[in-house]
This record gives sequence, C-alpha cells and structure tokens, in this order.
Amino acid sequence: MRPLPPELLRSFVAVAQTGSFTTAAERVCLTQPTVSQHIRRLEDLLNRPLFERDTRNVRLSRHGEALQDYAARILELMDKAVSSVSGPPLHGTVRLGLSEDFAATRLTSLFAWARFSGHDVRPEMKDEAIETLEQVQRELAAADAARHAELAGAAA
Repeated sequence: MRPLPPELLRSFVAVAQTGSFTTAAERVCLTQPTVSQHIRRLEDLLNRPLFERDTRNVRLSRHGEALQDYAARILELMDKAVSSVSGPPLHGTVRLGLSEDFAATRLTSLFAWARFSGHDVRPEMKDEAIETLEQVQRELAAADAARHAELAGAAA
C-alpha cells in the first residue's frame, strides 16, 4: 500500500472544490505550478488520472470522484488530530502596521491560509499606521530644523 502525502491531498481537494488550479493554489497558499506538480505526483502514485482537463475546464475524472470524499475525510481527521494535540485554533483580531504593497500581495494569502487551516482570525487594517508614520516624519523634520537653527545661532 502506498501512502498518500497530505500536501498532495490538500492540493487535490482544493482543485476538486474550486475547479481551478490557480484558485486552488491561492486557497492552499502555494504557487499554481506547485499545485499542478502535486496533482501529477498524486496521479502517478495512484496510476490513475484524477482530472479531465481541457483548455478552459478542470473536472474530476471517475477516479477523482472516488478519491474526493476519502481525501476530504482524511484531511479532516488529520486536522482534528493535530488540534486535539496542539490545542484549539487561533481566534481573534490581528492588527498589523505595514506598507500597502506588502499588504496587498502577501496578507491575502496569509489570511486565506489561516481560514483554510481552521483558524478564526480576522484582519483589521486601518490607516493609523500611515498617519503615525507621517506624524513621526513631521516631528523629525521639525527637530532637524530646530537643531539646524540652534547650530546656526551658536555659530553666529
């Protein structure tokens, strides 16, 4: 009997549920090529095609339909086992101060992973970090100006 690695099953279930390798990759916080490779490896392990693909659609094959329920149950049991040993999932609000470009590109996948992993974590973003940074910059500029004036007065 060949073991089925959980990371391959997670990718499989995500593709089966979304019908898209790209959307599945976002859901499991991996790249699309990695998810494609996971599916290929799982198909090689089982020596069966799990999806029927064309240029626009991805559908479960007969073998994929047979595996889907088992894979979902296996992953659910694994998640329950981990939770029972390591404690309950995270719960609460996360407040971060960081640049908009980082937030737009990285936080989406981070919070998607948290949700997918069963954590009840809600992002809360405010413009206060930007306002605070601007205030600090103004205060530093004022301090620099005062220091320059002080030095100029001492030199005169």
